[in-house]
Amino acid sequence: MIGFSLGSVISFDILTQQSEGFYVQSSLSRVKPEASDDAEVTELKKQMIELEMKIAEAKRRSPENQRFIFQVENYFMLGAPLGIFLTLRGHVIHSDVNKGLYPKCKHMYK
Repeated sequence: MIGFSLGSVISFDILTQQSEGFYVQSSLSRVKPEASDDAEVTELKKQMIELEMKIAEAKRRSPENQRFIFQVENYFMLGAPLGIFLTLRGHVIHSDVNKGLYPKCKHMYK
């Protein structure tokens, strides 16, 4: 991934919010109606699956939960004013993830 100028700041923000594993994971349960279930249990399982799908869709469309659906190996920032933005926000970039803000990618080049 390559970010240029303000685009590098925006993509940095998105990369720092990625989850640690694969970035988009299904949160749907493995509950499925079975032949041995009675009618009430089957209906409840169908409703549960429908609600989980609606929740997953709402999370996907939520602006504060923007996530990439792919993993980023190399991230290049060109002409990035990132230091200014992070200083104004009171953050630091540090190679140790526990000590500072760091994007979820294998390599970052600035």
